[in-house]
Amino acid sequence: MYKNLNGLSAKTNDVDSSNVALSQKTSRFWIPFDVKILETLTPKEYLEKYCRINHRRWIVYKRIFDKYKDNEAQLKVEVLPDALSDAYMGTFDNRLIGQMIVLLDLPSNSKITFTQFSGIAAFSERYLFKIFRQVNYLSFTKNYKI
Repeated sequence: MYKNLNGLSAKTNDVDSSNVALSQKTSRFWIPFDVKILETLTPKEYLEKYCRINHRRWIVYKRIFDKYKDNEAQLKVEVLPDALSDAYMGTFDNRLIGQMIVLLDLPSNSKITFTQFSGIAAFSERYLFKIFRQVNYLSFTKNYKI
């Protein structure tokens, strides 16, 4: 089933996110020596230039990118939610993926290269990891009344 997410297609899923394998150690983000450069970069440009992912995640992201890429070896922004959902095996609510995409401020008609996609996927993993930890902590305290 597909729903419209602000012009983006996204699969709907009702899967519990308690068994997803997220990590903060699969990617590394840094800032340039001249921090003034950050003022001129878009989020997509920053993730493309200043994010490095480990080899294991690179393989996963490459496989998913190849599945969704077009004839020009680029990914349309419209299919980005589906690609990210595949990266996390459909375990996250598409509203969270949609929120993350809104943070990136991507134009709806843009296309994404593999390097940009891997940066976006790494960012989304960090973003979703933080939310996942907060939700798990809240459910833990609710069940055990800490």
